[in-house]
Amino acid sequence: MKEFLEGLGRRLKKFETRHCESMGGIDGEYEFDVVARFEAVGAEILILMECKHHRNLSNARCFRCFTIDRLHSVGAHKGMVFATSGFQSGAVEYAQAHGIALVQVVDGTAFYRAWDGLDLPLSELPPEVPKYGGWLVSLNEGGQETYSAVTRGRFDPLRRAIGWNDAL
Repeated sequence: MKEFLEGLGRRLKKFETRHCESMGGIDGEYEFDVVARFEAVGAEILILMECKHHRNLSNARCFRCFTIDRLHSVGAHKGMVFATSGFQSGAVEYAQAHGIALVQVVDGTAFYRAWDGLDLPLSELPPEVPKYGGWLVSLNEGGQETYSAVTRGRFDPLRRAIGWNDAL
C-alpha cells in the first residue's frame, strides 16, 4: 500500500515514505504500517496509513482507536486505512467525519472487468492489468456509500479524499 502514497507524492518536494515506523506520541509509542512526510507551505505534513488484513469488515471501533490514540497523539494531519475485507457502515461514517480515507483493497482484475466490461479468464488478461487496486469508500451528500477506483496511475479519488490537491 506504500505504492499508493508514493504515487500521490511524485510531484511533491521532500516527499518520503517509510514502512513500519515507530513514533513517540504524547501518550506512548506507536508503530504505523506506512508513514509519509512532505513539506508544503513551509510546514511538515504527516500522513499515517494502517493496513488491515482481516476476515471481517472493519468497524468504527477500529477507527476510533486509530484517530484518537494514534493520529492525535503523534500530531498527524491525515490518516488512511487500507483493508482487504471492506468496512462496516459505522466505520465509513466515523472515518469520513474525522477525515480518514478508506480503501478496500481488491485484486486488480476487478478494475479491468469494471472498466472494460470483459469477463476474461486470468490467464488471458493483458500484462498492464495491475496486481491490486482499491475502491475508495466514502459517503455522498445523501449518506449513501460510493466507491471510486484507486490504482496505479489513478490516484485522484484518494487525493481528493485526503484534501491533497495540486496546490500542495
